[in-house]
Amino acid sequence: MVADLSPYEADLDWSEITEPDEIGPVVADLGRATAKIHWISDSDSDEGLVEFSTEEAIATVLDGEQDAFVDDVVDFGIEYALRVRRDHELFVDAFRGGHFELVSAT
Repeated sequence: MVADLSPYEADLDWSEITEPDEIGPVVADLGRATAKIHWISDSDSDEGLVEFSTEEAIATVLDGEQDAFVDDVVDFGIEYALRVRRDHELFVDAFRGGHFELVSAT
């Protein structure tokens, strides 16, 4: 998104960002930028792709069911977090086990 929208895209050099303590703040900033772009209302958009207010449509569907929706989102988030942790364990085990030919754990 930054590369597509920034007038400074030619100045963006990601090659020096290699360590977790350097990557974390960049990911947080990019996450905030992405969230802000997604936050912009479709009614404020100049695009004609969606010809109705998605906010109003969602509010109509959720009317009286907000608690159930929140419960579903929380359950999904917890299940997804567990899956990500497991996938990370599998990745670390495979990496340490030498299952990647292009890089080594040592």
